[in-house]
Amino acid sequence: MVQTICSSELIEGLNLQGNIVDLGAGPGTQYHVNPASSVLCLDVAFGMLSFLKSKFPSYSPINADAQSLPLLSESIDYIVSNLALQWCSDYKSAIDEAQRVLTHGGEIHLNLVANNSLPELKALGFSVNQFRELSEYQQAFETSNWKVLEVELSKKVVYFSTLKELLYSIKGVGASVKFQNSDSQVQIRGRKDWDKLIKLSKQQTTKRGLPLTYEIVRIRAKKIG
Repeated sequence: MVQTICSSELIEGLNLQGNIVDLGAGPGTQYHVNPASSVLCLDVAFGMLSFLKSKFPSYSPINADAQSLPLLSESIDYIVSNLALQWCSDYKSAIDEAQRVLTHGGEIHLNLVANNSLPELKALGFSVNQFRELSEYQQAFETSNWKVLEVELSKKVVYFSTLKELLYSIKGVGASVKFQNSDSQVQIRGRKDWDKLIKLSKQQTTKRGLPLTYEIVRIRAKKIG
């Protein structure tokens, strides 16, 4: 759900043309581009790329890592990446690779999950993934090769009817959780433990449903070097 919301906002108003790369494409995004443009969809998961190809047959799926792109230097006009690059072990390398493959004047448009996301899960006793701070995401663009067009930090709150639905949703952004009690990690041993968790989640539930909050960093930049 959060992926769809963020993706729509990321590409809204963009005049994508030429060679376009969707970096960390997942199940794919519908781009409205002219027939002369090409859309390359890169992801590390073969299963995602197979699904994407069945959904968008005109796209070219490529199994690849953002930190080592199998693309020629200065061959890409636009890079779009929605909630994917936060999982790179070396985020700076991914941005350097993007800079390498973009043409002069080419643009990159990113959404990234930031620190302080998923506080509701922490309140339930889950240990969640740690994300980078806004400053670390920005720092990779603080070189003479980039002109930063926009940096924005915003909160996105999505709502779910059940805890099970909420926990399933976070897999879509690659997050994972472990149940823990104070400093010691424990297992959900059975129905009794799960019922306690359901009871706790109901205390967080609003009229709109069970909330889950993401901190989203949006960065738009142009290659000038």
